[in-house]
Order: sequence, then structure tokens, then C-alpha cells
Amino acid sequence: MTYSSTVSAAQLSSDTNLFGAGFKSRISHSFWNALEIAERVDEENMMQTVQQVDYVLEAHKRLQDMINFNVVSDATSLSTQLSMFNNAILRMLETTIKSNRALYHEMNNLYMQYVDPIVSECTSTMKTAEHLYSKVIASFMTSEVLSSETLTSLITELDSTVNKLFGFKEDLNATSAYDNQFFPQRLLNSRECLKIKERLNSTVIERTKWLSGFPSTSKFDKFSDSRKASDMRSLLNRATNCLQSYKSELDQFSNWLDSVRLAQFPNSSLSISHIDVDGNNLRELLRGFINGSQTKKKLMETYLTVIDNRMETNVDRIINTVKQSVFFQLSAGIDNFEKWLKSFFQRLFATYVGLQQYMGSEDKGIEKHARHQIIWRKPIVSFQSINVSNNTCLSKYNGAL
Repeated sequence: MTYSSTVSAAQLSSDTNLFGAGFKSRISHSFWNALEIAERVDEENMMQTVQQVDYVLEAHKRLQDMINFNVVSDATSLSTQLSMFNNAILRMLETTIKSNRALYHEMNNLYMQYVDPIVSECTSTMKTAEHLYSKVIASFMTSEVLSSETLTSLITELDSTVNKLFGFKEDLNATSAYDNQFFPQRLLNSRECLKIKERLNSTVIERTKWLSGFPSTSKFDKFSDSRKASDMRSLLNRATNCLQSYKSELDQFSNWLDSVRLAQFPNSSLSISHIDVDGNNLRELLRGFINGSQTKKKLMETYLTVIDNRMETNVDRIINTVKQSVFFQLSAGIDNFEKWLKSFFQRLFATYVGLQQYMGSEDKGIEKHARHQIIWRKPIVSFQSINVSNNTCLSKYNGAL
């Protein structure tokens, strides 16, 4: 009796109990095996699992395609489209510069042939007068003996300056008959130049009369006469600048055309290799489930704990990279490009306006040239390209199975 009780107690101990840990482990394992077998036997359950993973793969593939189309692919990316636009603008700019070089050469050739000889003769006389006047004043300041020939030459050059300035317009009009387009008839017509011309005339008359009194008992006032000498030299220089202002503007126009360099869009490149790897890993996991080498439990655990988190992290990273390295950079490039274009054409048309001020009222040469610039042409949109973007709005996939 005692032996039987002992055996029964041993058999019913926790180690061999029907509800012991080992038995529970076997039951749990058998339960999961049964579930896996059910997943394999029940076609609907298996297809539902496969379809859910396929949804995730499809969303991932659409995201890849969108990024490839708009960012990565050379044929369709936004960077390529902007580069094509940049090249089109470059061709337009080259045409514009070529056209304006032709304008410059035509205007410069006409100036050098008909206007420059008159301007050079007048400015040469004024420069000679300014040099002699400086020499005479210096001799007065140092009480140096001045030859009467030098004094006579100065008076002659000053008189010649006045005569040539007053005859300048008639001389210019006499040559304007050779060409009625791009002819600078108004070299001295600005308000400032007319005022300089009047002041120079009255100053020359007064100084010539003063100079005619030497040598005499007249005394040289170092303070007053030095100030008048400085004023005279300033007027001669300013009058020379007035006569040469048109040629200066022409030369500045040419130099500016030579210096023009088109702004460039920044190059934006992007690699999405890690996105490709995520998709391949998910496909491999699904392939293992379908061929029986991967359990649904392992599929679920791997997807929820590894692949989904990694895919989500990589997608967020690629989206931020696209924003920062591509779209923000291209947006800044577009803004700079727009500012550059505005600056270029503002400068170009301001030059037209500046040059037109020298032309006669009937001279429409510059206006006609400005109206024929390619910038005024209306852009034509081509619908022949097959590379039409199909923007698809993707909601963030969940991936829960």
C-alpha cells in the first residue's frame, strides 16, 4: 500500500504532470504547426496573406517608379527637363547676343565713318587748349617768363574751341544725310551738356579777354585766377566727355556683351539603391512563404520587426533627400535663373533707351531692333513628347498583415 502511494505521487508530480511546462511547450508548438498547416491547406487564407504583401510591394514599386521618373531617370527627371530648358534659354541668349553684336558693329561703323572725325577734331582742340592753359597758369604761379607765342597759341585754341562747339551741330547734320538710321544727331543735346557748353563759352570769352592783357601791368591773383583756371579745365574736360559719351556707351555695350555668361541650373543626382534592396528583401520573404520554406509566423515577425521599419526609414530618408538635395536646390536655382534673366534683359533694354537718346526723333532703328528680339516671341508648347508624367498620389502604406 505504501509502495503504490509512492508511485502514484511520483507519477503525479510536477515533472510528469499533464499540465507541466514541457507538455505546454509541445501543445504550443503543435498549435502553431496546426495554424501553419491551416494556412497551407486553406487557399483563401494563403492568398489573402500573399495579396497583402503584394499591396505593400505594389505601393513600394509605385514610389520607386515615381522617384525614378521625376528624379533619377535621365530621360524624364525634373533635372533633365530644367537642363533642357536651360539649353533652350542658352540658345535664345546666344541668338540675342549675336543680334546685338551685329547692332553694335553697325552703329559703331557708322559712328567711326561719319561722326568720329568731327568729334576727334573738336576734342583734340579742347585737349590742346587745356594743356596750354595749364602751362600758362603754371608759369603765372611761378612767375616764369612766358613766351608770347605760347600765349597767342592758347588764345587761338580757346577761340577755336568755341567756334567748333558752336559749329558742331551743323557739321554733324551735314554728315547725317549719309545715313538716316542709327545716327547720333544729339551728341550735345542733353540738358547737362548744353549747360556745360554755355558755361564754357562764357568762361572762354572772359578768360581770353583776360589773357589778352598779358604781358601788362595786370597782376595775377593766385587765389581768384587759380580757381578760375581750375573751373576752365573742368569745363573743357566735361565738354570732351559730352562729345565722347556716345562712343563710351557703345564701347560699354560691346564689353558687356562680351562678358555675359548664362546662369546654370545646379546638377542634382540621387541614388535609390537602398530602396531597391528593401523591395528585393520583401519579395524574397514572400517567395519563401509561397514555396513553403518560410512560415507565416516568420514572415510576420520579419516584416513587422525588420523590413517594415527599415522600409519606412529608407522611404522617409529618400523623401527628405529629394526635398533637400533635389527640389530645394532646383527651386533655388530657378529663382537665381529668373533673377539673372530679369537683370540681363533690364540691362539690355536700358542700353537701348540710353542709345536712343542720341538719335533723332525720326530714327526708329533701335526701336525696330528691340521689337525683333526673340524674347518677345510667344512660347509654343509641344504635345508630341511621349514622356508625359502621370502624377500619382501615394498614401503611406501600413504593411500590417
